[in-house]
Amino acid sequence: MKIQLEQVNPQYPSSQKPILQLPVTLSVEAGDHVKICGGNGSGKSTLLRTLVGLHRAYWGNYFVDKINARRLSSAQIRQKGLAYLPQHSLIFPSLTVQDFRKLIKSKTFSQPAGNMLTELLSQIDARMPFGTLAGGVQQLLGLLSIMARPATIYLLDEPFRHLDSTVSEKMKTFFTDLIREQTIALLIVDHLIV
Repeated sequence: MKIQLEQVNPQYPSSQKPILQLPVTLSVEAGDHVKICGGNGSGKSTLLRTLVGLHRAYWGNYFVDKINARRLSSAQIRQKGLAYLPQHSLIFPSLTVQDFRKLIKSKTFSQPAGNMLTELLSQIDARMPFGTLAGGVQQLLGLLSIMARPATIYLLDEPFRHLDSTVSEKMKTFFTDLIREQTIALLIVDHLIV
């Protein structure tokens, strides 16, 4: 699988202007680890949301497996093998850990992220609502939930936000091993170059 951007410049839904000062041209395929860095409000998150079909591109084209993604719905883009971690968790704050376990029980997870997710969930009180968990735990659960999905290209928006340095380093090593061992790619947006 491959995603290719040709002079893409996204736009906010309520705007008629492009967001970026310069359009983006890049290609990401299995084995790649691409990181886009920029300041607050620079359009990094909006670029990822555009790639998964949640925003429109003001101009330019982007392709998923040589198919123009402008013609695809968000669901069709995900079915092509893209997994997306948004900047802010989509897990409902009132959902308990037990409810989340039931929800994911029917899902097919790739290994070893699925094992890491199951292990982390087993260490948390099942009655706890997600909204009461520490920010780092919420972030890690969201990250592992996305990484456990079978996909070819993972689009991650600030995946290490709220994680302590030890967990962050473990996840970076985990990503490096995944890229080497499996045929996946990572496209990460973040504030930090490191």
